[in-house]
Amino acid sequence: MIGATRNITWTSVGPVGPVKIELSRDGGSTWETISHGATNGSQKWKVSGPASNQVSIRLVSRYNKAVIDVSDANIAIEQP
Repeated sequence: MIGATRNITWTSVGPVGPVKIELSRDGGSTWETISHGATNGSQKWKVSGPASNQVSIRLVSRYNKAVIDVSDANIAIEQP
């Protein structure tokens, strides 16, 4: 829900260093950065609009851009 704070969490197999967290509201066609250097496997995010039901999260290693992962399924961001 827009305005809520949510945790984005991840695990890795081996060191990846800080990660850039990106959000897509259109099923992965375009991406916006929501964090530039998350490091501890968890990042708080204050959900922002616009609403969408095609939201994906992508993590990209800041040290090695070949290390990347995208959420397994779309999520929805809803109006409050």
